[in-house]
Amino acid sequence: IGISTTNGFGIVVEEGSSVLNNTLNEITRDGINVGGACTVRGNNVSQSGLAPADGSAIHVIGGNNRIEANNVVSSETGITVSGIDNVIIKNSASGNSTANYTIGGGNDAGPVGTAALSTSPFANISN
Repeated sequence: IGISTTNGFGIVVEEGSSVLNNTLNEITRDGINVGGACTVRGNNVSQSGLAPADGSAIHVIGGNNRIEANNVVSSETGITVSGIDNVIIKNSASGNSTANYTIGGGNDAGPVGTAALSTSPFANISN
C-alpha cells in the first residue's frame, strides 16, 4: 500500500494486526500507529508528524508488538515506543528532527548505533 499526504494518521491498527511492506509519505500525525500484539515489518515511512501536528513515523502505544526491518526518515520522530513488552529490531532511522528512536523502558530493543560500528545482528541503525 502506498499512502501519501494525509491530514491525520496514516495507518492505525489495534490488537493482533500486521502492517507489512507499506510506503507512507507526508503524513501529518503518526505514519503508523500500533495497538497491541501486532507485527510492523518492512515499511518505509517518511515525512510524518510534521508541523503543525506532531507525531512519529511509527508510534507503538500498546504492548507485545514486534517492530522489525522498517526504514523511517525525515519525520519528527522516527520510532516512538510508549508501550511495554515490545521487540524492536533491525530498523533504520535517519534525518528525523527530534530523535531517531524514543523507546521507553520495559521493551526489548536491539542496540542503536551506526551500521559501521554495530556488532549485533539485531541492531537498530541510526544516522
